[in-house]
Amino acid sequence: MKNRFEQLKPAIKGYAITSHFKRDVGSIEKATAIVIEVLESKESEQMHKFEELIEENLIFRAKIQGVHIVYVLTPSQRLVFLRAFKNFKSYEHFLADKQALLSAIEYAKL
Repeated sequence: MKNRFEQLKPAIKGYAITSHFKRDVGSIEKATAIVIEVLESKESEQMHKFEELIEENLIFRAKIQGVHIVYVLTPSQRLVFLRAFKNFKSYEHFLADKQALLSAIEYAKL
């Protein structure tokens, strides 16, 4: 059975990379490579772990080379890559702050 991301993947209409994400990974080239890796990967709990639903936004996490990537599938079927964390505690703290998470999603929609 396909995971949630694999079921939704055909409907994805595009993606966005936030400036925070680009800064977290170091460059637009690295950010783009991560996006491609996420989009091209097959079913994997490490790559497409569903975290939660916040106001119709599906929050996912990928773990690539020890880095936790937070990305969102918005109701408009657009992927938004929000942040990347080397430290799991920082990742947990980011997810716990729902208001900041929603603000980052809203800002990325502009």
